[in-house]
Amino acid sequence: MNVRNLPQRKKLDKRYKEKTGNGSFFVTVVSLKRKPVFGKIENGKVVLSEFGRIIEGVWLELPNYHPQIKLGEFIFMPNHFHGIVHIRELEGKSSISIAQVVHSFKTKSTLDYHKFQKANGVKKYEKLWQRGYIEKWIPRGEALSRIESYIRNNPKK
Repeated sequence: MNVRNLPQRKKLDKRYKEKTGNGSFFVTVVSLKRKPVFGKIENGKVVLSEFGRIIEGVWLELPNYHPQIKLGEFIFMPNHFHGIVHIRELEGKSSISIAQVVHSFKTKSTLDYHKFQKANGVKKYEKLWQRGYIEKWIPRGEALSRIESYIRNNPKK
């Protein structure tokens, strides 16, 4: 196979690492190959799997590791996750970027995924997440309300 014909990975935008300080962000992270590892939809509601509940716990623990963040509305779908992260500068704490927050979440959840797989007899560990993530800065006001509504109503779609 000719190396020149292989698909090239897109480089992640360096600006992501620079987005620090106060602000709110809407993030979406997708499971590898869109595998439905977090649960299922029943009657327009998400029913988390055992593993989905573990990963939800990882998300909820993030402010314990990063006091500069406050979590907003979020939802785990069967094969992806949407969440709002509010970042604020705190005196005596270094600033944090949305990339660092997502990296922490993906790293800890992947470690927990491997523990879960090992406990369930899986011999070859699989990756949990697709490379990268989607993030959007949220201006204050009506935009935040629209995104929160989108997150709450996502399972019905």
